[in-house]
Amino acid sequence: MIFNMPKRDLGQEILDGVREINAHKRGMLPLVGGQLLIFFGWRSIFLALSGFGILCLILVLWGLRESLPVERRTQAGLGAALRVYGALLADGRFMGYVLTAGLASGAMFAYISGSPFVFIELNGVPLFLAPMHLGVGFSTGFLACTGNVQEKIGDDTSSNGCPPR
Repeated sequence: MIFNMPKRDLGQEILDGVREINAHKRGMLPLVGGQLLIFFGWRSIFLALSGFGILCLILVLWGLRESLPVERRTQAGLGAALRVYGALLADGRFMGYVLTAGLASGAMFAYISGSPFVFIELNGVPLFLAPMHLGVGFSTGFLACTGNVQEKIGDDTSSNGCPPR
């Protein structure tokens, strides 16, 4: 959707904003979830997530419109889509980015699922302090990885870490 926008600078601003949100959510969400758990119980986390999901659904249905202009849209069917997917799967550079993102997500999932046990059970961190440890760990790890990746990639990418088109 970002690449369909007529102004590239606006698309870049949106991608930069998404990156900023991703950077801060890793530190803030464990803190918010921990406070919900302490003050309102574990069910409050599910209620908060459900409410946020409903809010996002309403915003998408109400405010998200098709970004590709009508004259650039195609009426190709399922066969054309499958051919494009096949071409993407055969593209080594694309698969490199996909595998890198997938492995990074897997590593984050492993950290998210395993770190509460390590902090609380093995290190004896009290339950009310565990969210703070998780938030600091997420933020520090994310900032360290982001800086290291941007340093290794260098000028070959835009400010959002994506290769130029």
